[in-house]
Amino acid sequence: MRTALKRRKAPTPWDRLWELASRPLNEGQRIAVERVVGITGDPEPQGLIAEDLHKSQPQVSTDLSIGLERLDLGALADLTNALDSVLDGFRWHRSP
Repeated sequence: MRTALKRRKAPTPWDRLWELASRPLNEGQRIAVERVVGITGDPEPQGLIAEDLHKSQPQVSTDLSIGLERLDLGALADLTNALDSVLDGFRWHRSP
C-alpha cells in the first residue's frame, strides 16, 4: 500500500512545495490527491485507492474534492511567478 509521499535521501524542492501546499489537508485528503493526480507515482483510479485504504470510492472522491479545494495555492504562488518569468523570457527570445 502506498500512502505517503515517497522520500528520497534529501527532499527535492518539489517535495517541499507539495508539503507546503498540502499542509491544510488531512491524511485521507492528502493521500487521495497524491494518488489520483499522480504526485507519488502514476495516477490511480479512485476505486483502487478505495480498496487499498478500505474506504468506499465515494469516500475517496469526497476526500479528493475537499483536498483539492483546501490546497494552499499561496504556497505555489512563488513557483507560478517564477515559471511565468521563465516563459516570458522564452517568448521574448522567440519574437521575430
